[in-house]
Amino acid sequence: ALPRPWTVLLAGGNSRPYRFGADVARALADRANELAQAEGGSLLFLRSPRTPEACAQLIAGRLRGPHYVYQPQRDDNPYLALLDRADRFIVTSDSALMVAEALSTARPVEVFRLPREPDWRYRFVSGWNALAEHNALLRVPLRWLQRNGLITSTRELEGYYQRLDSVGAFSEAGAAATVARAECERTIARIRELLEPKPGISSPRA
Repeated sequence: ALPRPWTVLLAGGNSRPYRFGADVARALADRANELAQAEGGSLLFLRSPRTPEACAQLIAGRLRGPHYVYQPQRDDNPYLALLDRADRFIVTSDSALMVAEALSTARPVEVFRLPREPDWRYRFVSGWNALAEHNALLRVPLRWLQRNGLITSTRELEGYYQRLDSVGAFSEAGAAATVARAECERTIARIRELLEPKPGISSPRA
């Protein structure tokens, strides 16, 4: 019953080093309202299990115009249905998966950047990781500690979003799908190259 187009707000939550607090919730709701009003139609708000309850309620209370708020205890999760039917998305930056799935629809996507507040543990591991990229003596113990769960891995999502932005994934609907197809073709070509027998090297017997 909600008028089209549908702008879907996908909100995540606290995820090191990203912080999701009340100030972020207010800014996110205001930006979603602005985007929905500019496009017309309706705003549909889906929270993740990581969204702080107080922030989810704050966002829901600030939405304007025709809108729908997903209530986890009451509603079936419409995430997959809205990926299929939404007209555009605004997604918080703490989840690479939500951004990638929104982009895979070939519809417009805006990433709402959450503030970064890395703690000393995150800064320590990030610094060690940066040094280990160029030093095997540092890389080997770091990877061992990470594989055994003694040190957590760190994500560098800002570089991921900058790369997507540099290839036009956010500036044009469908651009991300074009990039993905090209990347897939390069990957397949590289696999074929590795599988082709080299001159002078006999193929192993079955």
